[in-house]
Amino acid sequence: MLSGIALGLMTYASLVVSFLKLPQRLRQRILKHKSLTDLAAGVIVYVTLGAISKSIVAIVGAITSGLLVRSTLEIVGNDQQSKRQRLPTTS
Repeated sequence: MLSGIALGLMTYASLVVSFLKLPQRLRQRILKHKSLTDLAAGVIVYVTLGAISKSIVAIVGAITSGLLVRSTLEIVGNDQQSKRQRLPTTS
């Protein structure tokens, strides 16, 4: 169980680093389509971890990573929306 959580945390960290290296335009598109991004990340992580070790550890890792990805998308997406709303309008 703990090794699955550790695997999920490491996978999540690699996804965050990959996200930060993407161009700004692609990052905005990912944040705009949170559910699709969450689904794609979950499937990719599950298939990748399942191919490495066909055990419960891979499933726990995929669940941990999926939950962290979804919560991060919500936090970053809401932060981006609040920044856009706070921008002053020029009249």
